[in-house]
Amino acid sequence: NNFDWKSYGAFYTHRTSGMPGKITRLLACTDAQRRTYPKRSLDMGPTFVHPNYVENPHNHEGSGSYNKPASVMHWVRDAVIEETYVLFIDADMLLMRPIDPVALGAKRGVVVSEHVPYMIGTQNEMAANFLPADAVPLAKPVGWYHIFHVEDLRTIAPRWLHYCEQMRSNPQKYWRMNGSIPRNIPTGD
Repeated sequence: NNFDWKSYGAFYTHRTSGMPGKITRLLACTDAQRRTYPKRSLDMGPTFVHPNYVENPHNHEGSGSYNKPASVMHWVRDAVIEETYVLFIDADMLLMRPIDPVALGAKRGVVVSEHVPYMIGTQNEMAANFLPADAVPLAKPVGWYHIFHVEDLRTIAPRWLHYCEQMRSNPQKYWRMNGSIPRNIPTGD
């Protein structure tokens, strides 16, 4: 219900803001969840349903954190996307006016986002623990929204899930980084 409520807001503000292009909600559901999902909630707007990754089929580890990268991966792989640019927002974000991706600097090879300084994983050893050395300088503290060229998103999506799986499967690589945890905790969390 919480995400449905937020999704109604996103659909409404997409319509009232004058934002061009389509909007698609990405929804993680098991077959059992989909059978009982309220029809009015499924019909509130264009919705792409994908397998629920709370129990990740790749590594069999349970975490809701897999659903965001998995939803994007399934969507760019399985949906027909006609747009050149994709604005990726969370369900609790609202649109006030149209956004022009090109005017903001988005282009093939350049993702537009907002600098979020508290995202410290790029300012310590975390990126170097998981990314190839040539990719580490590209890791930046960003968040909230992202504007992708659709072809970049197709390239990034499976890697996003892969690195999420790698990070959660190797807590020993980040627990001791800043000295805040005295020992590794083998939870993958």
